[in-house]
Amino acid sequence: MPKGSITYVCGHKNPDTDSVCSAICYARLLTKVHQNKTYIPIAAGPLSDQTKFVLQECQQEQPQVITDISPQAKDLPDSGRVTLHKDDPLSTALLLHNKEQQMDYAVLDDDNTCMGVLQINDLISSFMRPNDESDLTFTWCTIQSLKKTLGAYIWLCPRDDKKLENFKIVVPTMDLDGFKIVSKDWTEERWRNSLFIIGYNPSVANYIVEQKAGVIVFTKSTKTVLNAQTGTVARKKSSENLTVLGDVQTEHINPLMSLLTSQENQTVIMTTELSVTASTILVKQAMPVHLLIKQDKLFMVKHTTKLRDIKERFAIHRQIHALAVVDSNNKFLNLLKRYDTDDLNLVNLILTDHNEIGQQINGSKSIGVNVVEIVDHHKMVIDEHQKIAKLTIKPVGCTCTIIYQQYIQKKQPIDKQTAKLLLSAIMTDTMTLNSVTTTEIDRQTVQKLELLAGISYQDLGQKIFSSAKGFAGDFMQVIRGDYKLFDAKQGKYGASQVEVGGFQTLTEEVLEQIKQTLVKIKEMDSLFLVCCLVTDVQTNSSILMINGPAGLQGVMGYQKWQNYDWCYNCPGVMSRKKQLIPHLSNALNALE
Repeated sequence: MPKGSITYVCGHKNPDTDSVCSAICYARLLTKVHQNKTYIPIAAGPLSDQTKFVLQECQQEQPQVITDISPQAKDLPDSGRVTLHKDDPLSTALLLHNKEQQMDYAVLDDDNTCMGVLQINDLISSFMRPNDESDLTFTWCTIQSLKKTLGAYIWLCPRDDKKLENFKIVVPTMDLDGFKIVSKDWTEERWRNSLFIIGYNPSVANYIVEQKAGVIVFTKSTKTVLNAQTGTVARKKSSENLTVLGDVQTEHINPLMSLLTSQENQTVIMTTELSVTASTILVKQAMPVHLLIKQDKLFMVKHTTKLRDIKERFAIHRQIHALAVVDSNNKFLNLLKRYDTDDLNLVNLILTDHNEIGQQINGSKSIGVNVVEIVDHHKMVIDEHQKIAKLTIKPVGCTCTIIYQQYIQKKQPIDKQTAKLLLSAIMTDTMTLNSVTTTEIDRQTVQKLELLAGISYQDLGQKIFSSAKGFAGDFMQVIRGDYKLFDAKQGKYGASQVEVGGFQTLTEEVLEQIKQTLVKIKEMDSLFLVCCLVTDVQTNSSILMINGPAGLQGVMGYQKWQNYDWCYNCPGVMSRKKQLIPHLSNALNALE
C-alpha cells in the first residue's frame, strides 16, 4: 500500500459491475479535477465474470483487488532513527543517546538483519545496579570494541581482534614486588584472560608481558613520559605472526619501547589518551551491544503486521518502548515508538455503491483509515459513529448514474471508454432499464451515454447478459459473487443473485450443487436463512432458491417452481433490493 496523499476509491465486498465501474470512473474524474492528488480505484474482492467481460469489452484494465485496507507496519513513515551494529560497544550507544536523545536502538548484523532492540534503560540499569562484584571486575568485549570505547591505538595484536572474550579487569597500583605477591597464584589461563590498565610503570608492564597476559592498555601518563623522552617517528610493518600498527617513536631507548615494538610479545598492547581512572570506568562499556539487546520476538514485528495489532502489543506489554519492523527475511526496515502510532492518517478512502459498514472493505474502520466520501444509490444505513466528510446518496437505479452527474457538475468531458463503462454498469444494475429500481434520471442518463459511447443500450445490454455463464465453474464462488447480508428479527440472513441465460441451464445436477452450496454458506456464515435469486434477464423473471427455517413455505407467497419445495417461481422479480428483500422481510415477519 503506497504512502502519502493517495486516496483509494472502492466499491463493496463481493463487487458487482456497478461497484467496480463506479470506482474506476470516479477515480478518473477526481484525478482530472485534483491533479496534485492521486486516486486509485480498487476492488474489495475478486471480480465476477460479468464484470470481467464488461472491462474487457471497454478495453479497461482490471483494478487491483485489495481485500483488507488496514494499514500495516510498512505503511508507517520512516522514523529515521539511528541503528547500531551488533559489534558496536555500549559506549557508542551511550554517545548516540547523548546526541540523539534516542532511548531505543535496532541492532543489526553485517547484512542488515535485525537481531533485536537495545533499550538504554536496561543498559543504564546494568551499570547502576550491578548484581555482584564480578559484574564490575569483568567485561565481555572484543579488541576492536575495546579500542573504539577507549579511543585507543593498537600497537600489537597477536590474537583475533573480533573475537568476543571475557576479560578480568586489573589495575596494578603497586610496585613490581607487591604485584608479584598479589599475582603469584594466578594460572596461565588467568593471565591470558586478564585486561590490565596501567600508567607509566615499565617494570610491572614488562612482567605482565612475560606472563603472556591478555591485554595491556597504557594510559595517558605513559604517553606523556614517552613523548618527553623520544623525538622521531619510524614506521614499523606487520610481521608474519604479529601485526605492529602505527607510528612508533624509537630514537630514544625507553624501557617500554621494546614492549611496543617487539614481535615476540603475545600480549595485545594499546595506548589511550585517557587516564587510568577514566579508562577503568569506561572499559565496561566496551561490551558489544548485542549482549544486552532484547531478542524476544515481542520486540519485532513483520512489515505486514496491522497497525491495530501493533497498538495492541504496545498496550498489553508495557515493557516494550519500541518495535523493530522487519521484512519477511528479518531485514530491518523501521523502528516504531508508541507515539508513532497515534493520530495517523495513512489511508484515505472513498466508498462507491454502498454505505453500510458490513459491505465496506475490511479495515475501513481501522486506525489510520479515513473514509472521506461516500457515493451511493442505496438507502443510507451508515454507522452513526463513522464520521464521513462528504455524502452523495441519491435514490436512482445505479451509482454510475450519480457518477455521470458528477462529471456534468464538474464540467469534465466524458471520453468514449468512460461512457461505455458507465452505461454498462447502468445496464447491469437496472437489468437493461427493466428493473423496478430504474428511475427517469437513469433513462435520461442512458440516452446521453449512448451517444458518447457510440452504442445503443439494448445492444450493449444484450452483449453483457448474453455473456452470463450462470453456474459454470465453482458454485461457491458464483453464489458469493453478488452476495449480501441482511437483518431480520430471527437474525442475519444472506441473499445472492445470479444471472443466467435461460432457466434451461438449471439441470438436476446443477440444482443439487446449488442446494449443497446454500447449506454450506448457511453453516459457514452462521445464518438462519440463505437464498439465491436466479434471474433470467431475457424473460424478466427469477427463481428463488432458499435454505431456511421450517414453516417458511406457508408464508412465502410465491408458487413452488417445478415441485421443488425449496425453489419458488418469481415472475417479474428482477431486483433483489426493491422486490425480493421487502417481500422476504414481510414473509419472515409473518413467520412464528
